[in-house]
Amino acid sequence: MGDSENDVVLGNTGPSGDNNAAYRNFEVGSRFLQVSEQETWLTEVCTEARKLYEIPPPELNMYLARFFLSVRRLGGSEYEPETLRGYLGSFARHLRENGYQHNILESHLFSHAREVLMSKRKQLKSQGKGNRKRKAEPLAHEDFIKLRESNQLGSGNPRSLVNTLYINNTMHFGLRGRHEHEQMLWGYIDLKTDSTGTEYLEFNERATKTRNGTGDIRPFPPKMFPIQDDPLCPVKIYKEYLRRRPQDKLTPESRFYLAVKQNPDDVWFKRQPMGKNSIGSIVKNMTTAAGINDRRLTSHSIRKTTVTNLLEAGFQPTEVMQITGHKNVQSINNYSHLPIKKQKEMSAVLSETSTVPSVQPHLSDDFEEMSDEYLSQAVEVIESTHLDLAATTVDVSSTATIVDLPIQFDSNGTMTLQSQEKKCFSLFQGANISGNITINFPKV
Repeated sequence: MGDSENDVVLGNTGPSGDNNAAYRNFEVGSRFLQVSEQETWLTEVCTEARKLYEIPPPELNMYLARFFLSVRRLGGSEYEPETLRGYLGSFARHLRENGYQHNILESHLFSHAREVLMSKRKQLKSQGKGNRKRKAEPLAHEDFIKLRESNQLGSGNPRSLVNTLYINNTMHFGLRGRHEHEQMLWGYIDLKTDSTGTEYLEFNERATKTRNGTGDIRPFPPKMFPIQDDPLCPVKIYKEYLRRRPQDKLTPESRFYLAVKQNPDDVWFKRQPMGKNSIGSIVKNMTTAAGINDRRLTSHSIRKTTVTNLLEAGFQPTEVMQITGHKNVQSINNYSHLPIKKQKEMSAVLSETSTVPSVQPHLSDDFEEMSDEYLSQAVEVIESTHLDLAATTVDVSSTATIVDLPIQFDSNGTMTLQSQEKKCFSLFQGANISGNITINFPKV
């Protein structure tokens, strides 16, 4: 859902088009429009007593259209366009879970409701809605340093242990979203030993709601290998979690994530599974506690971190897919993220391209280094020649006159001093030269 508020205004839009603001607190999720034993928009505004999945398509089509026209936040402000689209998805999921025979996302019986939703979203976008950045950002290396320094990662307490397990399971085993973590069982992970005696963890995946077909099964079981001399070594973290769990919750069918004890002893976790809301808020809670509040970070940020880091390290998208379980390369490309460091480097390159530099003197490096004594002698020769020319008048008759200048050239035919070559015409300042004259620059 695009908005975090659970309070929704379900208005009754009358003939005048004004919102009459019928305020009700109203759970977000599968209970939109219908909450058992509570007043709802259906009962209050539409005087409808039936449950959502009991309403025939023609009537439900009109109810949904009316809902999208009138729903507001508590306080009367409009929702974001994508939030309304999320509502439709929640309705569809709720109906599907309760055996409704029609898909409101595709059936022509609900085309009117979808058209109203589309028009509403366009209207909101024309008002400037929908421009908020909603995509989750990946975690940077600096973020993990902050998480470590703030004791949000590690094995020192139950919370940091769960945080580390969550990150490891997401990054190394490619778990996606709250649902897969919630459904994960203890038997999904095997502690194995290779031929060299090194212990490692292997994830044996079962079909899930998001991976329920043969095409979703990865070509090999994802693995986590140890990191020597690192307190966050995945194998050490797993074995510590094993030690801190109740013994009767080490069976393959036990939930992997268990609720944390308020006053832990040697056993840190309860026998009850951790709630879905607690699992869903793990990333948000740990990043907030570490003071990382400068961008949008969610449970999806860890998965995005996995893809981003592997692509930046040079792995091909087809290789990354085998870890994450994505079905196609385009999905991987959608996850890729250009980090701020790379953006700065690219900006610097573009700035150099578009900025006109000031003219700087250029000194050639093509000549050999000369001694101070040699340079002093050369300057004296040039100055002496310049004075002689300034006092010389050349009268030209019918015959050509040849003037020789004592300027030295090297074996390649070029002047020894580059500055002399560039400024040789200044030698003739003050001289009166006319007629058919040839000036030779002899090689000495």
